[in-house]
Amino acid sequence: MASNKSANEFSTKDLLLLYPIILLTTSFYLFLMATSLTSQIGWATLSCLFLAMSLHISVHEWVHRSSAHPSKRLQAVQFLSTLIIGLPFHGYRWHHFNHHQFINSNEDYSTTWNFVGEKRTPSSFLI
Repeated sequence: MASNKSANEFSTKDLLLLYPIILLTTSFYLFLMATSLTSQIGWATLSCLFLAMSLHISVHEWVHRSSAHPSKRLQAVQFLSTLIIGLPFHGYRWHHFNHHQFINSNEDYSTTWNFVGEKRTPSSFLI
C-alpha cells in the first residue's frame, strides 16, 4: 500500500514538468514557423519569458513537495532542478523555507525590506 502512495506522489510531481516541456516544444515550433527574423526574435523573447516563469513555478512546487529522503528518480529531478535554477536544490529549499518561516522580517535574509528600528522601507536596487 505504501508503494502505491509513493508512486502516486511521483506522478503528481511529474506533472509539474509537463507544462515547461509543452511550452518549450510549442515555442520551438512557433520560432521555426516565424517568417522573418523580427518575428523569430519576438517569439524567442516571449517564449523565454514564459519558460522562465513556468520553470520557476515548477521548481518552487518541487521544493514544497520534495521529501528529505527522495528516491533515485526524484534525486534525478532534483539534479535537473539544480541545473535549471543554477543553485543546489537543497540550498534553494533551505533558503525558501527560511523565507516562509520569517516572511520579510529581520530573520529572513532574502527580505526585500530595510529595517531601521521599527521603521520598514522597501529596498531599492538603485540606492
